Amino acid sequence: MARRRTRSNPRRWRRRSRRAQVSAVATILGLLLVVTFIANYLSTTLPNQMQVNDLTHELAVEDQLGRLQTMLYGASHGGAVGAQLTAPISLGSAGDPPFANPDGAVISGTPGYNISASEIAYAYSVLGPLGFLPPLGFGAQNPTNPSGCTITSSTMTCGYVRGGVRANFSLASHSTFTPSLDDGSGLMALNISTNSSTMTFSNIQGFSFLLTVAGSGNTISVNSNGAVTPTLLIIGSNNTLNLNAVGGGNTFKVLIIGNDNTMTGPGTAGASTVYLTTYGVGNLWQVTSGGSDSYHAWFNGFNPSDVVSTQCPIGALALSNSITGFTGANNAKLVETFNNSTSYNSPSTKTPGTGWTEIFQSVAGSTCPYVAQAVDNIQQTITPGSVVVVQLENSYIPGAEVAFDEGAVVFAEEDTYPILVDAPEFTYTGTTASLWVPQFTGTIGTSSGLGTVGLSFRLLSVQTLALPATGLTLPTSGDLTVTVVTPYAQAWYQYFTTSPGFKTLAVTCAPTSVCSGPYAFPGSLGTVTIAIPLANLSTLTVTTARFAVSLV
Repeated sequence: MARRRTRSNPRRWRRRSRRAQVSAVATILGLLLVVTFIANYLSTTLPNQMQVNDLTHELAVEDQLGRLQTMLYGASHGGAVGAQLTAPISLGSAGDPPFANPDGAVISGTPGYNISASEIAYAYSVLGPLGFLPPLGFGAQNPTNPSGCTITSSTMTCGYVRGGVRANFSLASHSTFTPSLDDGSGLMALNISTNSSTMTFSNIQGFSFLLTVAGSGNTISVNSNGAVTPTLLIIGSNNTLNLNAVGGGNTFKVLIIGNDNTMTGPGTAGASTVYLTTYGVGNLWQVTSGGSDSYHAWFNGFNPSDVVSTQCPIGALALSNSITGFTGANNAKLVETFNNSTSYNSPSTKTPGTGWTEIFQSVAGSTCPYVAQAVDNIQQTITPGSVVVVQLENSYIPGAEVAFDEGAVVFAEEDTYPILVDAPEFTYTGTTASLWVPQFTGTIGTSSGLGTVGLSFRLLSVQTLALPATGLTLPTSGDLTVTVVTPYAQAWYQYFTTSPGFKTLAVTCAPTSVCSGPYAFPGSLGTVTIAIPLANLSTLTVTTARFAVSLV
């Protein structure tokens, strides 16, 4: 007989049902907890962590470009021409797999906006040694060639010309110049630059005659025929000037600047007056006395071929000049004055004749003619500028740029104000100034991604000018101006106007939209200029280092 199946205990079934319900609830709660944790991680923890990662990447790139600045500066100041230098640049930030990929970056020297037009320029002046700088190849003011004159390279023929003639000549050496000046009217002013040439000016009457000759070894004859006043300036050495007074009442005014020049005349006709002033040594006046002539000579100690000072007279150099041939006949008179700064108590051994008076005197220093320091205006413009830009493609913080810009490291973020992270190698103390300007040649192209790229540099040349130097000094006026054209103009402007060494100087920035507004990609160019006065500088050092650059 089959065994009848009996039903289980109802209480046991109820206990099992409850256990299943509790397990399901626990599973659901556990899943909710996991989902909540993941959601919180994705919404809070992960973004915070990635923000830290992106920020850490920014700081790493700033540090890498800062080390690049130090490396280039050290190589150029160490004179390591030919040195090969490599700087790593990290393009990728850290990620958080599998939830977030790392953020990448783009490195370029000429990104897709006008930073390729960036440049840096500086300008200043230096003074060379003292030198005798007479005018050569100069010209008369408002030169004219009126229809009444025929002028060639060697002759000038002028009839009656109202209003005067002004003409400039630059003659080849060993030329012969014999202009015919006939009854002109008004003014005749001739400027001639030549060497070892022969010039004769005749029939000077009825008009004012001004002549300047610059050069050496020339023979110049001036024949005055009437009551006129030829005014003559001779600049150079070993020239011969012949004065000839054909008629009476002539007055010659002569200034000779140079050494070993000889003047003769003015002849025996009528009563002439001659005023001679010389700046130089070894100059001789061979007087031809006649009539009741009146002669006046002033010899000033100065040697254009050995300039030691801008002050005249110098020492007793005037005593090397002399006059011969004066006899005092026919009531002619001569006054000869030696202007020295030393030895002025009548050291002459000759005995003046009748009507001859010698004066020896010490005079206060005056400016020597045509003595100056040559001015060299130094200008350097580097275009395009030395720029490397790393564009950070951040996902969790605003996008940004870190740039090596004209020797400085700059950080720029969208809608904020760019700042200089590492200042350029410019220093100014009020009495000293130094400037380091890197220059890049070649292009680095563009690279993007997450890895690390290498910037390769080779130092091609270094030029350093440290002033004062032998034969070079700083002027007592003017400025060293440094001009930076860059998208990060505001960062440069803020640096110059707030740094202790520069904030008292004149700094300008234009345009206003770039210089005072927040940064926006792509950056617009601005121009920042700072002026450092040269007057108070005891030393100035300017170094320009040129590097070949590429990506490796």
